[in-house]
Amino acid sequence: MAEGRRNHRAGLVMIVISPNLVLSPTPTVNPDNPLIGWHNVLEPGMLTADEADPDFPVDNLANPATFLFWRAETTNAQNIIAEINATEDVDYIGIASHNLGSQQIAVQIEGSTNGGSTFDVLISSMTLGDDSPALFRIPPAPYTHIKISLGEALDSPPQIAVLYIGQLLVLERRLYVGHAPMKYSREIEVTHGESENGQFLGRIVISRTTRTTIDLENLTPTWVRQKLVPFLLAAEETPFFFAWRPQTYPNEVGYAWLTNNPRPINQRPNGMMSVSLELTGIV
Repeated sequence: MAEGRRNHRAGLVMIVISPNLVLSPTPTVNPDNPLIGWHNVLEPGMLTADEADPDFPVDNLANPATFLFWRAETTNAQNIIAEINATEDVDYIGIASHNLGSQQIAVQIEGSTNGGSTFDVLISSMTLGDDSPALFRIPPAPYTHIKISLGEALDSPPQIAVLYIGQLLVLERRLYVGHAPMKYSREIEVTHGESENGQFLGRIVISRTTRTTIDLENLTPTWVRQKLVPFLLAAEETPFFFAWRPQTYPNEVGYAWLTNNPRPINQRPNGMMSVSLELTGIV
């Protein structure tokens, strides 16, 4: 799928693929192989924005916490520029806990490889379908700067809590029967009231979250050691973006964190390995 962008709200597309990025299936890697966005080159001090509410500075974007926001002061169009000076290829941008969909804020992403002298459009202007986590796949390059341009908002200033810029981990095997997509695995904590004679008085949702498990099998030992283990080490402390079947279900992206201690184990005599990841997050 060379073009994953849909510019209508009904599409709810949360994985946006640059038209310059061609995903060609191979025997081991398919456009539907799951994606994990954990690698992140963004750090505090790399960011500037046209506007920032004093209580919600732009450096909050470099914090993985979902309750710390960058928020503009007005509903005007905004530019956020990250001076990342990447020393290796960057191929994705992830955002979470934002209001860009509900405020119908157009998003355009540009990149520079020459110190910000010129920028190329990586993702043309589009509107996200809702406020779910979103992944933007861009042509791999050692970008020095990434610019996120936001259009005018409806009636509330734009805000984003989490911004990742880095290199995607493409899982070696796809997920099939038995996997529960995060979008449909919601859990709520509620309290409700009843009258003395058993009448329903009301119900209040205290919290909402989502949980799922990723069971991976038949993983080559080299891939586990070179690709998976660095992610597992980083995920001990840091959340990540997860898309379970990105081409077929591009709107089913989660921002999640591990709730177990994954242990890759030898599965077969030939050295193939398996691992189970338990996730909690937001969608």
